[in-house]
Amino acid sequence: MKWAMKRLVFAALLASFAAACGDGTGRVTIVTGDPPALIVYGDETSTEWKTPASAGDGKFEIEVTGPYRVVVVCGGSGRSVLVTQYARTPADARLIEHTCAKREYPFHLRGEMLQESEVAFGDFTRGQNPGPWSFDLPAAVGTFDFVGFFGSLSTGFDQIEIRRDLAITGDVQLGTIDVAQEHTEALVPTRFTAANLDPDEELWSHQQLQSGNTSAGLVSFFHPALAWEIRLVPDAALRTTDGQHVLLMATRSTSSEPAQQRARSVSRRVRVGGPTSVTLMDPLTAIAFDSTAERFTATWTSLPAYDELDLSRVTFFSDFPHVVVHESLFSPAFIASVGATSSTLDFTDVPGFRPEWRHDPTFDQVISLHAFRGASDDDSESSGVSKELMAAPPAGLGSARRRIDARQVFAVADAQRADARRRRTAHPGKR
Repeated sequence: MKWAMKRLVFAALLASFAAACGDGTGRVTIVTGDPPALIVYGDETSTEWKTPASAGDGKFEIEVTGPYRVVVVCGGSGRSVLVTQYARTPADARLIEHTCAKREYPFHLRGEMLQESEVAFGDFTRGQNPGPWSFDLPAAVGTFDFVGFFGSLSTGFDQIEIRRDLAITGDVQLGTIDVAQEHTEALVPTRFTAANLDPDEELWSHQQLQSGNTSAGLVSFFHPALAWEIRLVPDAALRTTDGQHVLLMATRSTSSEPAQQRARSVSRRVRVGGPTSVTLMDPLTAIAFDSTAERFTATWTSLPAYDELDLSRVTFFSDFPHVVVHESLFSPAFIASVGATSSTLDFTDVPGFRPEWRHDPTFDQVISLHAFRGASDDDSESSGVSKELMAAPPAGLGSARRRIDARQVFAVADAQRADARRRRTAHPGKR
């Protein structure tokens, strides 16, 4: 009887061990918070897409038996659309957290700035040079912080003011804001360095402050030589629940094709007095792109050690920040299981995929392949190659079409991709 009991216990332990190690099948839970505009999944060996069953509270569950893909569309009715495809295997984590926040903006936050400045409230940012100038920011119901940066748009802001916990139940008028009359905090110049920079790499940065439910971003375009000298928000101006991130980028245009750029970046959650030295990933090499209006394929010969491979396409519309982002996120296990040396980004066969979620070839686009390494966006690095797809100039303008510098397009695309990465991995319900 004792031996029989031991055999039963041993069999249970083996079953538990097999389940923990992954037996090629299993249940995957997808958490989106608010319902997504579209969610489908399919086995890699099948062309059929299925709609997952809802488990309630913004959760969906699927059963997988091998490599699979999940497509989630967020923001389908707003100014920005994020289409994300996860390509994974049962050996990967069985939980996909992908935050979709459907927020309506029925009200307005208005005011006038006397000086050159930038303001942020909720999900929106406005800035202008010179002052005075007026702002009109869309506002959702809830409680948000108002963030004002003061100084110069061209040489960098040097002061910040945060007005906490503004409750929005209707339109709000802040009146005239004069920096001389405000309680501001001085930003702290902080230089970041990397020992493994190449001599011909140019430096760029994106700084993001999360203050309560407000996200404020600053991108360095104007002084690439000083781009890693970032003015951080001091601890005295922050709550323990606030966070500031920096995305440090080192870029180089390829000699064979000026419209293609290599980029290495590091994303860090930072604070004044924290570490300022980073190490960049090795560059991606021998990456080839092929694209049409609907399809984008990237081919590689080798990849550095990575935790996630990101194939993306971003369209910038004339009414920026209206953007459409398509991305596919591949786990190393998925790439190894299918033996892939290339991948294609194409959602035309996905049922329910709306025309307005597609890319518009009359606007500038950036296509890219990035390898990510790191446990979270608070501490991660990437190496990638991007290519600008320049839209045809409008009739009558010929080659004189005015457009922003290609390096700025790449930097904005990287910042958009980093912000999308941060938003989709935020825990649902926090914002």
